[in-house]
Amino acid sequence: TIIRSEPQGEFPDVKYRFFRKSCQHCDHAPCVDVCPTGASFRDAASGIVDVNPDLCVGCQYCIAACPYRVRFIHPVTKTADKCDFCRKTNLQAGKLPACVEACPTKALTFGNLDDPNSEISQLLRQKPTYRYKLALGTKPKLYRVPFKYGEVSQ
Repeated sequence: TIIRSEPQGEFPDVKYRFFRKSCQHCDHAPCVDVCPTGASFRDAASGIVDVNPDLCVGCQYCIAACPYRVRFIHPVTKTADKCDFCRKTNLQAGKLPACVEACPTKALTFGNLDDPNSEISQLLRQKPTYRYKLALGTKPKLYRVPFKYGEVSQ
């Protein structure tokens, strides 16, 4: 996950805009489609897009195919890596992803989009939201609540 920030306005009336760049966990993930070994996959049960490092050969096709530019080569394993919502650690232990737990402003909400009573489903019904690069047809699963002063430019 990459957080970008930009100042908005002039001193003393400066506000900061933040933009989180991370895996969108797409239903139609180009990174999964181009993987020659099946290392990149979408978990059918959770919808989380992940990488099996044991199958990854480091070809970087997934990195090139990701329109969100959030994949990278892990410096130690030399395999593709990305946000997996802490699937094998926090989620498996019944906790929230580390980014959600650590966010000092509580700007991140995580939950089951298929459960109409989940906190995230309720939030999506109450607030205007958008999904990043929706026109690409990837069906991203991360929703954003627009910052009232505008988003950070890409």
